[in-house]
Amino acid sequence: MRFCFIVFLVFGISFSVFAQSGQTVEELLKSARLEKSEQKLASALRYYLQAVNKLEKQNNKKALFQVYTEIGIIYQNGGLHDKAIEYFIKSQEVIDANSSSQAAVSMRLGESYLAQKDYPQTIAAYQNAKQIYQPQQKPYATIQALRQLITAYQANKDYQTALEANKEILEVDRSIGDSAAVAATLNNIGYVHKFLGNYSKAITSFDQARKIERKLGLEEDPITLTNVAIVYQNLTQYDNALRFLKEATKIVENKKEPKELARLYNITAAIYYQLGDYHNAREYNELALEYAKKYKQREITKDIHLTASQINQANNNYEDALKSYEKHLNIRDSLLLEERLKQQELLQQQFLIERTEKELQLYMVDEELKTAQLKEQELTLEKQNQELALLQQKQELQAERLEKEGLEKQRTKQELLIAQQQLNAEKARREVEDLQQKELNRQREVESLEQQADLNKQTLARERAEAEKKQAQAQAQANAKEAEREAQQKIVMIAAGLTLLILLVIGFAFLNSRKKNKELAQQKDQIESKNVELEQQTEEIQMQRDAVAHKSEQVNELYKKVTDSVRYAQRIQDAILVPPAQVFTNFGNKTEGFVLFKPRDIVSGDFYWTTEKNNKVILTAADCTGHGVPGAFMSLIGNDLLNEIVNFRGITAPHEILNELHAGVQNTLKQKETENRDGMDMALCVYDKEKNILEFAGAKNPLLYIQNGEIKVIKGDKKPIGGKDFYEEDSFTTHSIDLNEENAPKMFYIFSDGYQDQFGGIEGRKFMIKKLRGLLQEIHQKPMEQQHQILDETIIDWMKNEEQIDDILLMGFRIG
Repeated sequence: MRFCFIVFLVFGISFSVFAQSGQTVEELLKSARLEKSEQKLASALRYYLQAVNKLEKQNNKKALFQVYTEIGIIYQNGGLHDKAIEYFIKSQEVIDANSSSQAAVSMRLGESYLAQKDYPQTIAAYQNAKQIYQPQQKPYATIQALRQLITAYQANKDYQTALEANKEILEVDRSIGDSAAVAATLNNIGYVHKFLGNYSKAITSFDQARKIERKLGLEEDPITLTNVAIVYQNLTQYDNALRFLKEATKIVENKKEPKELARLYNITAAIYYQLGDYHNAREYNELALEYAKKYKQREITKDIHLTASQINQANNNYEDALKSYEKHLNIRDSLLLEERLKQQELLQQQFLIERTEKELQLYMVDEELKTAQLKEQELTLEKQNQELALLQQKQELQAERLEKEGLEKQRTKQELLIAQQQLNAEKARREVEDLQQKELNRQREVESLEQQADLNKQTLARERAEAEKKQAQAQAQANAKEAEREAQQKIVMIAAGLTLLILLVIGFAFLNSRKKNKELAQQKDQIESKNVELEQQTEEIQMQRDAVAHKSEQVNELYKKVTDSVRYAQRIQDAILVPPAQVFTNFGNKTEGFVLFKPRDIVSGDFYWTTEKNNKVILTAADCTGHGVPGAFMSLIGNDLLNEIVNFRGITAPHEILNELHAGVQNTLKQKETENRDGMDMALCVYDKEKNILEFAGAKNPLLYIQNGEIKVIKGDKKPIGGKDFYEEDSFTTHSIDLNEENAPKMFYIFSDGYQDQFGGIEGRKFMIKKLRGLLQEIHQKPMEQQHQILDETIIDWMKNEEQIDDILLMGFRIG
């Protein structure tokens, strides 16, 4: 039943690796618990694992505690105690150490450790639970923890400590006044005294328990009676032993529990055998065998055959004694074999469960990476659009700024022009005033001259004749008036002309200034409107810049989470790969080598693998489809399939390993039903340490070796591992190199195509296989560490101006 659970569990998870990843945690847990209630444990576990992935990212410790515990219980019920322990420990790590929930998990943890017979860890777990419960606060829970501790102590044959724990229970039973519990504990104390050889104390404890049971009106317990009988048997008081056994047998017969009769009859037969009553011993032994066979009690049947062998030997019936003993041994060996097979099945299924969990984790990491890449692309496009819009706005602002500068220049020019016009008008006004002043001065001079002329005329007239005085005076006055009138008319005309000219200049200047002021007012309104628009655009640009900054922070946070997930995937891959320093330890002290391993991304699609089976060392360098997370996913499949093919199934022939690996990849990826074409190229070597022979088989990838200073190549078959093609048996070819021959090659190289396909150099070309072979031939006699350094420095120098395009894996080793 448990094996069926594990098989369904493995395939249930495997077929649901690509499950619904868009559900919320609440939806996933609801689905998980529903499937669990319907005993669909594989499907339940799938939902649980997806919920864990989300809760770990949220760091929701309270929910993680509950989910870890529920997953642990599923594994515990299925007998996968290693996985159960893993999740129980996880649940303890996320909750307070002194809580009652912590104690409950410790009880579960102790149960799994006990099933694995890891008694120190079992005891530590139950003691932790006991310490948290405390007898005064939770007496019944404390008793339960103590009883489990006693089971562990007795299984570890530490009966003295078991006795002390029983005494602790007795104190708690008495403190809570539970007489029935006191009787049961006294019975257990007697049982422990029996193992310690304290037979008198054991009988005393059993008698105390029986008295309490009778006082409470309880029926005699056949187990207690049987324990008393066994104590008397050890004390060689066989009559007392038989008496108590018959009482126990009678109670069992009245309860119609025939399954217990086989054990009781066998104990009775053993006591008669010790008394020397071989007749009764044989009868009870046969009765015991009859009931044991009827109810298929193989463990008891094994003991019954051993008792029968002893009885027959005592009767000198050696042939029957030997037959009975052989039957005892057969059943014992059969039970041991079944237990070992069960353990192997559990180990294998646990291996498959762990592999499936890792596949699910890698798939979820890959999905997150794809989502993040898509999100990043969307944000990059949005950022580019925003940058383009900002550039357009910047250009518009630049144009407006230039336009504004032009308007400013024009306004300044107009103001200068107006000022010049005003200055010219002022100058003209002053010139007019100067002309007026000069005219007035001239008039005054004319008047002064006329007055002087009049005076001269009057003087001459007075001298000429007195008679002509009046006429002269009248004529002089008339002439003076006429001259004055004409001078006044001339002055008025000149003043009027000048005034008109000044008015025209001032009017023209006023009209021109008014027109310019109107134009400047319009320009000012336009500039103020533009300034408002510029302020609005500046605010919008600032808001967009803030939004871009916020989204950039989100992208950075998302990128960090994805990178953390990929880093976790790297830890998984690193844990699977053998450390480079340990790759060649299986070959022996005479073999040394190096591993040049340079993933293109954090995780790699190239991987190397080695193991030793049947005194043969298997070493392979593989190049999976893709790189990064997809490639790492394929490398995990390849690594697990190689473990199964070589370590579990014992296949060591190179071509058979590749054939089985090809079929395994096709089955795992369901390539018969789907369009999936993923796979891997591989170079695989098998070194027979006894025969000193190196065998090779390749899926597209070759083996290079140096012989007599020349480089030689064994090409791999022109077909990959995995894909659509279905090869016939023995389709891959095994090549052998006898290292015992004279001048046998010593230095060997296997690799992926990452090194030779790398672009670089002055012209940006591929490194090429020809150049790689020449380099290996040049350095093959140098120490392994120096070869590794030269190859590493060469490829780094080669691609210093180029990005690494693929994962790089190159392995070299020297045998003998």
